[in-house]
Amino acid sequence: MKDFKQQSQMQIAMLNYIAENMMSEQDKKKLMEEFQKFDLNKDGQLTKDELLKVYSTMLSSEQAAQEVDTIFKKIDHNGSGRIDYQEFIIATIDQKKYFNREKLLMLFQQIDRDHSGQLSKQEVKKLLRDMQIPKEKLENLQKQLDQNGDGQITQEEFLQIMLQLS
Repeated sequence: MKDFKQQSQMQIAMLNYIAENMMSEQDKKKLMEEFQKFDLNKDGQLTKDELLKVYSTMLSSEQAAQEVDTIFKKIDHNGSGRIDYQEFIIATIDQKKYFNREKLLMLFQQIDRDHSGQLSKQEVKKLLRDMQIPKEKLENLQKQLDQNGDGQITQEEFLQIMLQLS
């Protein structure tokens, strides 16, 4: 978790989509088991105290506290003071495995519902709505992907922004 980079909202949305639609059942199971190691009270959310207890078994108290603070700054996207399973998945997904040119092209083709080779505003809006992205963020995310402002997102525009994770 500590190696998780902060990413753009669009990259986070795509990681979420990948986690839900492209991960193998084995990978999903492995991540769930990892999450449960940290979720000491089994409520489906990780608190600073829970992480601190786990990290204190491996690090000094001071190092553990620093580590947990760093993790929360990077992962707690909604500022709830807790890390939910979705935030955990996004932070721990094997980005090298799922964020390569081949997988991203497959993802693009899944999103490109009319198979035009470009994503229209409607296709992006539908995808983001399906992922329950708040309306106020939709327009910003579309602009982020449509770098030349022509209203269409080409495969190259999509790949360029998504591969910035590497």
